Amino acid sequence: MVNTTASGLKIGLEIHQRIGSGKLFCRCAASIDTKKITTIKRLMHPVKSEFGEWDRSARFEQSRDLNFTYEIYENNCLVELDEEPPHELDADALNVCLWVAKSLNCKPVDIVQVMRKQVLDGSCVSGFQRTMLIATDGYIETSKGRVSIQTVCLEEESSGIVEKSGEATIYRLDRLGIPLIEIATCPDIKDGGQAREVAEHLGMLIRLTGKAQRGIGSIRQDVNISIPECVRVEIKGAQELELIPTLVANEATRQHAMAEIAKKQREIGGIVPLITDVSDILTQTACKFAAKALSEGKFAIAIKAKGYAGLLGTEIQPERRFGTELSDYAKFYGTTGILHSDENLIKYGFSENEITEIRKRLDCSEKDAFMLTLGTQKNAAQALEKVVERINQPGVLEETRKALPNGSNSFLRPLPGKARLYPETDVYPIVIDKKAYAKLKKLDLEGEKAKLEKLLNPDLAGKIIRSPYLQLFYEYHKKANPVTVATFLTDTVVALRREGVQLSEEMMRAVLALYGDGKISQYAIPEVLKLAAAAKTQISAIDRIVKENGLTLLSNDELERIVKENEFNLGKIMSQYRLRVESEAVKKLIEKRGQN
Repeated sequence: MVNTTASGLKIGLEIHQRIGSGKLFCRCAASIDTKKITTIKRLMHPVKSEFGEWDRSARFEQSRDLNFTYEIYENNCLVELDEEPPHELDADALNVCLWVAKSLNCKPVDIVQVMRKQVLDGSCVSGFQRTMLIATDGYIETSKGRVSIQTVCLEEESSGIVEKSGEATIYRLDRLGIPLIEIATCPDIKDGGQAREVAEHLGMLIRLTGKAQRGIGSIRQDVNISIPECVRVEIKGAQELELIPTLVANEATRQHAMAEIAKKQREIGGIVPLITDVSDILTQTACKFAAKALSEGKFAIAIKAKGYAGLLGTEIQPERRFGTELSDYAKFYGTTGILHSDENLIKYGFSENEITEIRKRLDCSEKDAFMLTLGTQKNAAQALEKVVERINQPGVLEETRKALPNGSNSFLRPLPGKARLYPETDVYPIVIDKKAYAKLKKLDLEGEKAKLEKLLNPDLAGKIIRSPYLQLFYEYHKKANPVTVATFLTDTVVALRREGVQLSEEMMRAVLALYGDGKISQYAIPEVLKLAAAAKTQISAIDRIVKENGLTLLSNDELERIVKENEFNLGKIMSQYRLRVESEAVKKLIEKRGQN
């Protein structure tokens, strides 16, 4: 693995956080759990930028000939369907961005100009995402030095993907149009550890506004990385902070490996896209997925890679090889990806004879490799053409890639450029009030932590300020024991989710309310949540679940009787009634008896 602290490594971050106001350009609710109403279908077409240029990312998406289905929800209107012009920009979302920008020591722009950013993967019905620059040239201090903030932007959230199959993709529109604050750093970050620190700092700062949405996917980190003599690569969708150092290390390793492979590729020379149908060789194949594809009328198309024997199997990241990298390109054209001769094709069910016949058909020598894909005649040929195109561009390319669960990444699309932007003519520019901006009070993380440490121990204060549920803590810490509330929102919630308990924020609120009202004990909280989640009950029915399962907190009279019956033995009382009493209440009764 490449040393990620080595000189020359450049790392930058982009943080995207949903803002919990209304939709950005209409007054629909910024919710993602409303009822589905109907569906619509759309095709996408790129347009030139204001400079008359085509964006390479948009042209790439167009080449895939995709069609899209959109699920429409109760919180959608004609704005999201691109059947009505956008309404006035949501003022709350803009104010949150300005507040965060001030806290990051940024300079606001004079005028906010809404821009259209082409997005043709189907995630925006209109084919573009509205975005606007709010502030520039800020900074934060970290344990390893200052990191400059390049920009603070405000933009629309895209649609959520439901299903992808071949040339068709289904999206859900409930989250489309929710405001997103985007913070981009300069490439000042030195290593993966500092990248994690910066991401955590920015996330905490946004949550401190009290306006950040919570839940899975509400915050996303994109990591930009380049090693010396290589170009910038963007890795999208890092959901977990803990994964960022691994993403950085693995991408640095990939870029180094691709640079080394490129040296050998230049010695070999480019390959010619001579595409050959080998379907007839596989008519009796024991490979199940190949037999299924052929029975559906698809084709097995292959190509020779002259001089590439052994090179396609070169590892570039954990669990990924050069052949895997090329396979990503093929999958985007509705195929199964590629199989290649550096793999053990026998394990898929291909016979030695079939492999030999394919090599013979393609006129492969021992030094040559072959690649094979399954799909429609058009898609399979197009996929292999793109694979050859990628092979004939050796080295690291400017790309947008997807973060994978193990910390590696895969190809998504070419990195977009400035040609994807053009002005939005349906929204008036907004003049920033510089005097009002100057009066904004900065968010203070250290001051907030000091305030929390007056209520909690330092360790728990550190956990809750990093938690997405900080504002939930502030809602309930005066109604109940703050230590119990903080512990629940940090440790207990994490433990329950690891056990597979599906928790909604509404459910968490309902149980905290029961605890705050003195209806259940702190020890009953996990049990109530497990029962409610298992029953998939309505929030209003949680009170009933508590009563039916005998989890109601004992009254003072009942508690006094039980304490006497158990001879003031704390251990005995807690072992029998732990879920229905508070230990402190029991201790007080025992101490009272000692005083008498």
